[in-house]
Amino acid sequence: MSALHPAADIRAESGGKKMAESRKKKDVPERSGKSSKTTQKSAAKRKTTNSSAKKSTRQTKQEAAAKAAYGAKMQDEVMVLLSFAVALILILSNFNLVGSVGKGIKWFMFGLFGVVEYIFPVIMAFTLVFMISNKNIIAVARIKTAAVYIFTIILSAVWLRIVNEPKIADAGIMEFFTYSADYKSGGGLFGGILCRILSPMGFWGTMVVLIILAIICIIVITEKSFINGILKVKKNGSRMMMAAKQDYDIYREHSNERLAVRDMYDDEDEETQEEYLARRRREKEAKLQEEYKNLNTLQSQLVEQQTQAQEMISSKEAQIASIQTQIQQNADTLKELKEKAEQARRLQEEQAKLNSGGSSFKPSSSGNVVSGNGYFTHPCPGMTYQSSYFGEVRAFDPRPHKGNDYAAPTGTPTYAAAAGTVVIAGWSNSAGNWVVINHGNGLVTKYMHHSAICVSAGQKVAKGQQIGYVGSTGYSSGAHLHFQVELNGTAVNPNTYL
Repeated sequence: MSALHPAADIRAESGGKKMAESRKKKDVPERSGKSSKTTQKSAAKRKTTNSSAKKSTRQTKQEAAAKAAYGAKMQDEVMVLLSFAVALILILSNFNLVGSVGKGIKWFMFGLFGVVEYIFPVIMAFTLVFMISNKNIIAVARIKTAAVYIFTIILSAVWLRIVNEPKIADAGIMEFFTYSADYKSGGGLFGGILCRILSPMGFWGTMVVLIILAIICIIVITEKSFINGILKVKKNGSRMMMAAKQDYDIYREHSNERLAVRDMYDDEDEETQEEYLARRRREKEAKLQEEYKNLNTLQSQLVEQQTQAQEMISSKEAQIASIQTQIQQNADTLKELKEKAEQARRLQEEQAKLNSGGSSFKPSSSGNVVSGNGYFTHPCPGMTYQSSYFGEVRAFDPRPHKGNDYAAPTGTPTYAAAAGTVVIAGWSNSAGNWVVINHGNGLVTKYMHHSAICVSAGQKVAKGQQIGYVGSTGYSSGAHLHFQVELNGTAVNPNTYL
């Protein structure tokens, strides 16, 4: 059977192979599914670990970069502050404001740079700031900074060459240093060296070289071409000349037009000029009239003011005359009062002589004295003169005087004017040592300014009995007795009772 149908056998074998392969494929996916899940989990874990490590590394680098940037910033700020501090110290040293250290710094810096030392601190500070702010182009910044310092040395050399202090040809190198350090002048050591190098070229040769070097430094610092600048100036000058020529042509054209128009209207212009002159004349006349009117007004005001001033002067003169008259009257009154006082003094002296039998009066230190022709005896017959009167208005007191003042030497006895009872014998701030005697019927006498008192309160005294001694106690400007008489509490003139 098999020999008769070989194709069928072949199909049967191929079919069996296919079934076996299909079974193998079914077994393989089951095993590979389990292994693939495990592989995916491991891969995910490795991916997470790698990403965390990369993130941590990136964060560490950023922190390190931030710290480095912060450190660089702080370093730059510190350098800027230090540079300004050094510049400030150098500036203060130039004016002797930093003590002995500043004097030494000043001596050394002037020895190096000469008179340029006055501006060198500022140059040094700004060049350092320039280098710090241009760290990204440090090479260019260094070249420009070097150019600035070379330019400074060139200025020192120019100053030394112009002033010629000391003689360049004869001076040694250190003489430039010592001269500039001691005299605060010259070009310093650096300027002296540069001038000494160029001295064989003479004054003008040296100046040409120094100017060329200065221009080169300026070109390096500013990055501007000197030749291009000259060409630009020339070009701009040519452009300005062309513009000026065009403006001049336009001006000539307009001038010709104005001349033509003027020729066209000559006749009309003549008439217009006449009218213009007439109008100007009328305006001037009106202005003059207005000024004349204003002048008259001012003149009237001035006359009125002068009249008022004269009236005020006359009034003041009348017041002055009145015051002078019052002064004269017061002087006459004062003279009269002095004469009366003198007369009273003489009368008092004569009365004292009469009372003592024609001899000079010398009261005793105790006992009674009776004098006078009136109701009262005189309280101080030993007085020198009467210094004040009842009712008198004195310069230091606007109130009328309430009694009489009898000037006498200190220690002169005082006496009771009449018999009575002592009601007060003691001290008062204003009256000093004083005595008050009640005579009855509302009559009271007061004795003030004693140096000492001989009676006491409650004591009976007789007319002419000694009560104390003249003094200057209380409110008093000199030794005297203030004698005051009161009737029913009102001060009355003592002279009516003496």
